[in-house]
Amino acid sequence: MHRISKINLINFKFFFGHQTLELDRKNLLLYGENGSGKSSIYWALYTFLQSCTKSNDQEVRKYFDTANEQNLVNRFAPAGSEAGIEVEFEDNHEEIIRNKISTRTINTRTSQFIKEVTATSDFINYRLLSSIYNWSNRQIIDIFPMFEEHVLMFVNFREEVRPGSSNASDWWTHLKPGLVPRPTMSHPSYRNFQELVAKFNVEFELLINRIIESTNDYIQDKFNEPLKVNLEYIPCSYDAFESGSTTKRNHITLPPKIILTITYIHASLNGENSLISRPQSFLNEARLTCVALAIRFAVLDEKFIEGRPKILVLDDLLVSLDMGNRDTVLELILKLFKDYQILLLTHDRHFFNLCKKRIEYENMSKDWLVKEMYSGIENNIPKPFIPNNLDYVDRAEKYIKEHDLPAAANYLRKEVERLLKYLLPRNKTIALTEEEGSKPLQLDTLMDNFKKHYLDFGGSRNDFKKLKEFKDLLLNPLSHDNIDTPIYRDELERLKVVVLNLRKLRYKTIVKVEDGTEFVSIRETDTDGVRWAYKVLLIEPFKAFKTLDGSWKINDPVSLFERRKNRDTGDIEMLGVETTLLKGYRNIRHRLRITHHDEPHLLDVVRIYWNGAWQLSRVAVDEFNSEP
Repeated sequence: MHRISKINLINFKFFFGHQTLELDRKNLLLYGENGSGKSSIYWALYTFLQSCTKSNDQEVRKYFDTANEQNLVNRFAPAGSEAGIEVEFEDNHEEIIRNKISTRTINTRTSQFIKEVTATSDFINYRLLSSIYNWSNRQIIDIFPMFEEHVLMFVNFREEVRPGSSNASDWWTHLKPGLVPRPTMSHPSYRNFQELVAKFNVEFELLINRIIESTNDYIQDKFNEPLKVNLEYIPCSYDAFESGSTTKRNHITLPPKIILTITYIHASLNGENSLISRPQSFLNEARLTCVALAIRFAVLDEKFIEGRPKILVLDDLLVSLDMGNRDTVLELILKLFKDYQILLLTHDRHFFNLCKKRIEYENMSKDWLVKEMYSGIENNIPKPFIPNNLDYVDRAEKYIKEHDLPAAANYLRKEVERLLKYLLPRNKTIALTEEEGSKPLQLDTLMDNFKKHYLDFGGSRNDFKKLKEFKDLLLNPLSHDNIDTPIYRDELERLKVVVLNLRKLRYKTIVKVEDGTEFVSIRETDTDGVRWAYKVLLIEPFKAFKTLDGSWKINDPVSLFERRKNRDTGDIEMLGVETTLLKGYRNIRHRLRITHHDEPHLLDVVRIYWNGAWQLSRVAVDEFNSEP
């Protein structure tokens, strides 16, 4: 099934110049601070998909024409430069489909693929949800305006209003202006128009009747609310009698109404007492938001077509919900809408973290991209900044771009601390005291321990000698004498190189020492051709370290050389010698009178009993060769 792999934005809203958002066919969880341009992504996809429902290219091109008041062009875009949106879809067989709307190109209106995607996709944001409770207490809630603005363009009726279009928004766009000038009632155009009005009402009422049952399933079964939603459809009309008259007609199209009322389900209430004719006066904002979501999810279910590409874009839709309902809605989104490519956008850091944890808990991380978005400045022009990964180096890069150099140094410090704690054994990262127990070591001590540890494994003394040069910068970035000078910025850039080199290192435990059962076998053949196998019990863990030059080094753990076996006769000799693995190995070769000029690497002769089987240690090292 096709999914979005890339979104290219060209001078669109907050996106200045040409910027690409890589999705790689995955879902997206995006945190965007206020003013970062997060909602520009929502409106880019919305504008892109609904463009295929427009009756002509000019209705699309107006969004990229700076002379048009409805244009969505970035205010800093040079005059005459291109503005537009290009979306790339890719299926799992690597077929790529690209479509674009821009100043110069519009190819969505003729694309059957884009029409299919639009018919099954949907957009929900806080503005849509708020439309259900932004009513005064004296008003009846009519949700047709919500359908008109947010739903109709993504719904198709059974009949066409014009050749090639059964889109509900096209139907309403055709009927809304009425007939100008109004013909006589006997004229064929008048009768044809009234027939279209009648068909529109039939189709719309059918849609409302189909979604009402599903709406109440969501409300009662998913949100566990004791409520029943009632939707009354009042048909649209054209040229009806004016109010209070039986002779004078209004000559206009009056929109339909969808009146929302609620029945409160409670054992102590019945009849009129259970009916809430003005829900906004009885239900709080959170409950009304649940009602709006239930209606929108029911519409989504109604449009579902198996096997079609489907996109669901959600922008701050849960702001009004309490945490209990937020969790419920999040679970619905993750579990019920797996067939959709979901773009979940939020400015709420707490909700963002909740989503991240839930995605990890549900083992869905491979299906999701998790990104953050900030307002950056480039050449004195504001534009979005989206780090590639959510790590300290990317955040440091963000603050370097914003000229907040002390903040950048602070994030580089955090990354150095994180990496050193990963690369060092735990006993080299904590201090033990009788008064305080264990506590983390300070950064300068961590750097000293890392230097010794790296050299012990055979790393080059020159690889990280610059790390100590940046000690003062890391320990107290605000104390630097020249925080506004290019020298300070250059220091940060050089420090970033050191940090990236630290990331290249790998540290893996090949064999843990937990219950005294971890042992290795060293096999050698003496000068007389006798084959020997030495059983060695590990007292310290057996570890491997990948240094900056890419070579793997192993440590020399303290071990008990327990016994040796003649592999030809089966005779066993007990040894009971405790020494380091490498020193013991050299003693073995000396005892077997094996010359040292052809001594192989220890990895070539050591076999490890690991995960219930004997394996070469090189295999074990390769097995553990993965990202930290």
